[in-house]
Amino acid sequence: MNPVAESAVGRVLVVDDEKALAQIVASYLQRAGHDVSTVHSGPEALEAVRAQDPDVVVLDWACPGWTGSRCADGCGPSPSAMW
Repeated sequence: MNPVAESAVGRVLVVDDEKALAQIVASYLQRAGHDVSTVHSGPEALEAVRAQDPDVVVLDWACPGWTGSRCADGCGPSPSAMW
């Protein structure tokens, strides 16, 4: 057993318009012990950040219509998350 995985627990939000890729990333993070949510658009990401207050956001930088930069700017800094 990986000692890092045993102690790693965090809320992670994965944002990617490619659903299969988002699921692959999420499954790796879940196996490492993280609580993972996935969304597939910038507007969904903004809503999820506000509702879930994740510790980390894994963000696709090239989502159609919403660049990763635009999404990160819209989410803004959270008291418990750092961009």
